[in-house]
Formats: sequence, C-alpha cells, structure tokens
Amino acid sequence: MKKSLCIFLAFLLMLPFCSCAENTLDPVEKTLYAQGLQMIAEMDELLRSDAGSLLVQGIDGADETVAAIQEGDYTAPQKVYKISAAENIFELSAPALGVPSDLLNGASENLKKSFQLRLVSTYTARLNLQNGNAAYITSTLFTCGKTFICAGLNANLQYLYVYETGYPVLIAFGYGEDKTASAGGMFILNDELDTGTAQAVEDYLNTLCTVPVFTVEELPQVF
Repeated sequence: MKKSLCIFLAFLLMLPFCSCAENTLDPVEKTLYAQGLQMIAEMDELLRSDAGSLLVQGIDGADETVAAIQEGDYTAPQKVYKISAAENIFELSAPALGVPSDLLNGASENLKKSFQLRLVSTYTARLNLQNGNAAYITSTLFTCGKTFICAGLNANLQYLYVYETGYPVLIAFGYGEDKTASAGGMFILNDELDTGTAQAVEDYLNTLCTVPVFTVEELPQVF
C-alpha cells in the first residue's frame, strides 16, 4: 500500500522543481501525466494484493506472468511517450477493413469520436496478443479506468510509461463533453517492443496497423 502511494506522491512532490525546466509539460500534459501515475499506482497495488492473486487462479501461465510483472518497480517512469493517432484513422484503415472510407460520413460527431477511440484500442490491444493468451488475459485483468476533469483536452491520446525494471504501461485518454476525460490503463507485455526511442515505438506500433496511423513523441523528463 505504501509503495503504491509513493508512485503518485513522488510526482506531486517533484512538480515545484519541474516548473523552471526549459522543456516543461503544458497544463493538459501535466494533468494527464499525473492521472496516469495515479492509475498505475492502483494497478500496481492490485497486482500485489491477495485479490489480484484470486483473479488469475486457473489461468494457464498467468501466475508466471504476474510474477514477472511484480519484479518491476513502478515508482517513477524512466521515459513517457505521448502517442497520437491520425484524425482520419478510419478513412486510412477502411480499405484494409473492407469497408467504404465514407461509411461514417452521416454519423454524429460523438459516434465518430467513439469509433476512433475503439479503433485505436483495437490496434494497441494487439501489443499483448503478440505475446500469447496468458499475456493478453493477464493484461486485461489488471487494468484500471477512471473519469476526471481535464479542460483543454481536445484529442484522444495515449501515454506510454516506460520503467527501468518493469513492463511499460499504456494509459489511453479520451475526451468528452463538459471538460471531462476518460482513461484506461494496461500493462504492455510485449517482448518485441523497443521502448528506447520515440521513433522505435512509433515504428513498432505502425507495424500493427495496415497503414501508418500513429505518431510518437517523448515528453520532457519530470523526475
């Protein structure tokens, strides 16, 4: 419990020292960054709890997968990457999906926004499918979701938190009405994903799609 709280508190304690840095996060990025850390703290707590152990009972390979994740230290990320999807991701993907690119032309903006978020989630879910059923099932059991206020967020984004001794964690942020935002997080259990640079992450993500739809940039260091 104490270790999990430190993940979020460490970020809050560092904010005053980060404000003078040459490259700093903008207000929206700061909000998303902090919310992501809080979610990772909750995921880490569940992972190490007795309740978490009950979730994986009877699932082949899950115990070993959980043990491997538990070896990581999720107190502070080594790097954080911001992942953006093309606004016309559906139109770009439509030919490979076998549907007309103008299929959503008559749809409401809310439906278009929701479908885009689901399509992005479909692509990123393939990250864990690449490592087999145990990795995929385990990643879905130890997820975290929440809603919060984030004025200024006007695009669906994903943050990839990279740790020196742990697995990466992907937090997907979606924007809604009245300054609300939703978020969902999962561990990325993919041994082939190179998280050394933003370009490496971008290249790998785009191999999961029929056409390149993702761009990735590294956020300024906070810790």
